[in-house]
Amino acid sequence: MPRAGLLPQSLHFWIKIVVATMAILLSTLLLNSILSISSFEKIYTKSLIATLETASTNLVQSIERGVRLGKPLAAFEGMDDMLATFLVNNPNLNGIAVTDRTGQLLYFKGTATADQALFAQHGRQYGESNTVLTQRYDQDYLIQIPIRRSDGAQIGVVLSSFSQEIIGAQIKTMAISALQRLGWSLGLTSIALIVLLILFVIRPIQKDLDRIQQGLLSDPPDAHRANLKGASEPYAVANPVMPVPLVPDTETISNDIVNIGIFLQRVAIEVQATHQRLQSMHHTLADIDVARHELSLYQALLHSWLDHPELPATLSSTITELIEDNRKTMALLDQLPAPESHAHQHEIHT
Repeated sequence: MPRAGLLPQSLHFWIKIVVATMAILLSTLLLNSILSISSFEKIYTKSLIATLETASTNLVQSIERGVRLGKPLAAFEGMDDMLATFLVNNPNLNGIAVTDRTGQLLYFKGTATADQALFAQHGRQYGESNTVLTQRYDQDYLIQIPIRRSDGAQIGVVLSSFSQEIIGAQIKTMAISALQRLGWSLGLTSIALIVLLILFVIRPIQKDLDRIQQGLLSDPPDAHRANLKGASEPYAVANPVMPVPLVPDTETISNDIVNIGIFLQRVAIEVQATHQRLQSMHHTLADIDVARHELSLYQALLHSWLDHPELPATLSSTITELIEDNRKTMALLDQLPAPESHAHQHEIHT
């Protein structure tokens, strides 16, 4: 059966289409996710730094108000409680410290002694500065903000730090969420693609195959009708075999007469169309002959100009090029048949 042989091949073909489409879709979604994660890392890092810089600036302003009221920075009452509260309100920070103008560590609150060593090392490197400075050292970001007296002189520095692991944790959370969305999108798209292929591609093709199969099984070959159909096509030269039935069939003879009449009508239409095309071609060849004659006249005129003794050199080269182009054009026209010979052939065919 044709259907039994076609179904496995067609299913194999559509499975390949689905797999290829899903591979392209998966690659696109993965690339989009990677670009989104990379963009998220940059945006989140800038946002986190800006937030912590603002919070540290507010802390510095509180310290500067106390200094203006007469509290010495080295013996600032309530500094430890202020730093502890600041860490509680900003859990992303690993530690915070206050140094004097020389970088000597005065106060420290943090989660590890490594942060204290980081502050002691880089507090001395900060020096005099008028700006907020944020730098990355290995896996830690260090925010440095100067403390000033009312006269503008720098008397110390507030140092705060946070780890790259905070950013990494946020990226990991986003990546997991993106993979979940990717899985849902891929699954739903696969289902939708398979349903659409079945509804709009596979089922219509299968219906056409069933219709063709039913037509082949329900219409057995008929040599007599097949010969008449072949003869009814334009330019067909088939010799229909006309079997002589033992018992005359009036209906079959009438149908054959109608089919032969239709065929003769089509032949007459084709002959008339061919005759019109030949007449149009004859007029075209006649126009070409006129053009050939005019080109000959132009060629003679150009030669007469070229032989003139007072002709400028610039015009001489131009006329020489025109003569050569004219000669090539006439050579092409000479390759075409003359209208008389074409008309003679038309009369012979007629």
